[in-house]
Amino acid sequence: MKNIIWLITLLLFTNPSLSTAKSVNDKTENNKEGVDYRILFVGNSLTYTNNLPALVKNKASAEGITIETKMLAKPNYAIVDHWADGNVQNLIKSKQYDYVIIQQGPSSQANGYHMLVNGGQQYKELCEAYGAELVYFMVWPAKRHYFTFDGVIANYTAAAEANHALLAPVGKVWKAHFDTTHDYSYYGPDQFHPSLKGSQVAADVITETLFNTGPEVTSDIQQAWLVGIGNILENSIDVPEVYLTRGGVFGENFDPENINNIPWGNLKIEFTSCHQADMNYESSLSIDAFEFGSGGYPIQRLAMNRAARDCDDNNFNNIEDKSFFSGTFYGGDSRDGEGFNIDLLDDQKAIVTWFTYLPTPNR
Repeated sequence: MKNIIWLITLLLFTNPSLSTAKSVNDKTENNKEGVDYRILFVGNSLTYTNNLPALVKNKASAEGITIETKMLAKPNYAIVDHWADGNVQNLIKSKQYDYVIIQQGPSSQANGYHMLVNGGQQYKELCEAYGAELVYFMVWPAKRHYFTFDGVIANYTAAAEANHALLAPVGKVWKAHFDTTHDYSYYGPDQFHPSLKGSQVAADVITETLFNTGPEVTSDIQQAWLVGIGNILENSIDVPEVYLTRGGVFGENFDPENINNIPWGNLKIEFTSCHQADMNYESSLSIDAFEFGSGGYPIQRLAMNRAARDCDDNNFNNIEDKSFFSGTFYGGDSRDGEGFNIDLLDDQKAIVTWFTYLPTPNR
């Protein structure tokens, strides 16, 4: 699976707050001097390192969008510190800005959460009064504090939801990349501030969040190929992040650079015998306004293999070796035409591929 998938369209479909993002064709009325949007960045060294606003400007320009940026960023500042200074209020009240992007960090603890939520509420109210959209720039912890990453993600997500603001999930993209590749090159030399590569990823995600610049997903081809890496626990496989693969073509024109893996949702497969399992899924992705939704059904082995025979010989309830998870499964006669392939990576991980179809009005 390509590493770049983590950079593409994260939360474009999975974050409900993104539905309020301004499209490229919905430009502000005060389009002056050929500028489509004006953006105010409010943060600290995680914003001014590598001049993130300039990277966002370059990324937007590559998408045909002209923006102007202003940065209000000081070392070790939180959003409440900027508010206490008073400069940010005057900038927002100037009515110059379409977006106000706020960041502090990493904010995994309770005090950080309260600043993000309560301080963010002050920003939100002022933005609404003066015609700007509030955006949270989700950051990341230092590598030595990696164990707090989930807290950072949770607190930024909760703050954006509480204040009905947009969320640029940069930290979530970083963590997905780290957990999958074990490549930590997004960190700079101090293992906290971003490298240029890390800032470029942040710029990609912010641009995507603001302007919906990711690849369009259409229903021209009805087949869907869903894939994810699952965690094995006792008799179940839990796949927390499933991706929908799009963009490929058949034959000599196939180009792996055109493949997009779009966040789809999650699924769980729980074995009830050597050859049967219950599959449940939950997706927040929509295709042409039709949702995959959530549900599940029993699946069964389609073809016998050696590991499955060993499971029969040793009794399902007694066997500790989960090799029998591997194989090809489907939902029986009522689901003939779609199915699952499960391939164990080791005794803790498995690749699950679901060959299915896109949703339709009569799904």
